[in-house]
Amino acid sequence: MPLDNITCEKYSEMMRVYQCLTYDAMIQSNISVRHLHEMGCDLAQVLHSWGEPKHAENLIWNGTDKKTIMAVHMALQKNQMKKKFKEINWFRVGMSLADIINIKPRVSVLRSFNVNFKTLIEKHANEYGANWQDLFNWTREEWKDLGYDENVQEYKNRIQNDRNLSESKCNVLLAFGPKHGIIGGGG
Repeated sequence: MPLDNITCEKYSEMMRVYQCLTYDAMIQSNISVRHLHEMGCDLAQVLHSWGEPKHAENLIWNGTDKKTIMAVHMALQKNQMKKKFKEINWFRVGMSLADIINIKPRVSVLRSFNVNFKTLIEKHANEYGANWQDLFNWTREEWKDLGYDENVQEYKNRIQNDRNLSESKCNVLLAFGPKHGIIGGGG
């Protein structure tokens, strides 16, 4: 990101002279995590220095792209970063279900951002039914890593017992998951 994009004159001069960016300048100039990544900032250092412990929701996540998500994921794998940001959450930092569909991150990346089977259901990914699996082609092991097999029976029971759902809607919701049902059989 060119230094010209720093919108606050007070910080713009500092950036030009000292080639330094402060947290205040970042917030004042609305510089997102994506911009920081494009500027060549080490996102592990950004998270460690400026991110609020546990969730990093104080950073600006608008416009985050796949490269930035992957850089944050890699940063979270370092030393104590995963522990320090154990509550970082895809949806609470402003990302959406549409972002998952557009970015198509690996399951391990989603897990870094605390996305699991239950959160996908809460955000209505299940309304895509079998199309979700067609779109992502997750393995049975990836579904397991998301917590599918621990939660699927409760989920299926809830859907099957919901008298407000039409049969067709019920069938769509029940098709959400791996192609062959419960991991380990039974499905």
